[in-house]
Amino acid sequence: GLDVTVIDVKRDVIERARREGLNGQLDDIFNPKSKVYRYADLLYSIRPPRDLQYQLLKLSREYRVPLIVRPLSGEFPVEGLKLINYRGEVLYLHEQ
Repeated sequence: GLDVTVIDVKRDVIERARREGLNGQLDDIFNPKSKVYRYADLLYSIRPPRDLQYQLLKLSREYRVPLIVRPLSGEFPVEGLKLINYRGEVLYLHEQ
């Protein structure tokens, strides 16, 4: 099975994830704790604001882990992310 970890700066989001049976880590990607990302196989973010996309890309590069972003509709990818269509879904991808 998959080992999914939810990462957010909001404590209530982490607590909700844990109630749902997921791992939850409180973290700020603008001041990340390396232990949270060091062993990740994939970073995935759903509709992050544009400023977070740059930081997610930075983490993806630093820890050499692929990144998939599910963007807001009508948004253009930040430089370094590739626009892909996967089964009708628009995603941004950064591969290592």
